[in-house]
Amino acid sequence: SMVQEGTDFSDLMVVPGIRLSEELYAVGFRENSPETVEKVNQALKELVEDGTVARLADKYPTVLVCLEGVE
Repeated sequence: SMVQEGTDFSDLMVVPGIRLSEELYAVGFRENSPETVEKVNQALKELVEDGTVARLADKYPTVLVCLEGVE
């Protein structure tokens, strides 16, 4: 649906047990931009440390959240 000013989505709800699609996300950066990578990594680390990621995972169950580099 289109989102526009004055739109009210207060009647929307999550339907438990239904899976419409699976989406994978990543963050891409311009090559040779270590400062940007460090800022994003630090922000993600803070979200883990302050419990934000855990609260979101409880609210929106997920199978895997990878916030560390995988070799």
